[in-house]
Amino acid sequence: MRKAAALLVLGMLAACGTSESDPDGMVGVDVQYDGQIVTDTVTPDIGVDVPPQPDTGECEITTNARGFMELCDGTVKDTNTGLIWQKGYAEPTGYAPNDIKRYCNGLKLGYNGGSLFEDWRAPTVDELRTLIIGCEKTSLDGVCTIKHDCCRESCLGVDPAQVVDCKCGQNGGPVEFPDDDPNDDFETWCYLDDTFEPWCNLYYSLTYVPKGAASYDRLIYVAFFNGKVGTVDPISPNGQGYVKCVRGQSEPQIPCVTTTTDNTPGCTLE
Repeated sequence: MRKAAALLVLGMLAACGTSESDPDGMVGVDVQYDGQIVTDTVTPDIGVDVPPQPDTGECEITTNARGFMELCDGTVKDTNTGLIWQKGYAEPTGYAPNDIKRYCNGLKLGYNGGSLFEDWRAPTVDELRTLIIGCEKTSLDGVCTIKHDCCRESCLGVDPAQVVDCKCGQNGGPVEFPDDDPNDDFETWCYLDDTFEPWCNLYYSLTYVPKGAASYDRLIYVAFFNGKVGTVDPISPNGQGYVKCVRGQSEPQIPCVTTTTDNTPGCTLE
């Protein structure tokens, strides 16, 4: 079974303000969904690994009881918010500034007539929180105070890594994910809907805590194996997390702010 583990990573992403411009060079990685090839485009200088995504065979566009719609093209629509999400995920192996934002802005995925959608972007922590299933404290309307417009230590009042009421448990969740190892007896329970690829792990947002007393900006993440909203450790930056990109604007709108120097598709211009 894949065992979820939350490790930590050094990185700097656009949130609460600024960002670095994206590079021009792109390379394409083919990923197969439901017997059809779609292109997952990544930047060559950051080394993004796209794990093999299973071919699910015959696919029917359906919406489950939680409101998640399988679109049969490598994407999932959340009918509760109107946002469309990458069904799979990618793993950034480089930790240069804006690794996640660069990956999402270069993604080409989902059938748009005869082409692929290219308006993907990295999600804010608020948007990632809308994907949390069964953890009232850390769902978007929960009491957890870590949000896109409150990600500074001066706003939170404490080290964001220690904010209370931003976690539901050790490992668990109401959604049972299929076990990918037939040789063990463990079950994977998750706070992420099972319409997505069954990888119950830690996903980064483009929201970050400005470095303050630390020596670098700290990414804010959602860990779906324990429902936690947290930040990269200020002392141990190395680690591992994953990327799940989003497109569209939510209804009602979830804050996502961009600037004239860092124009992120789907976000409000500051």
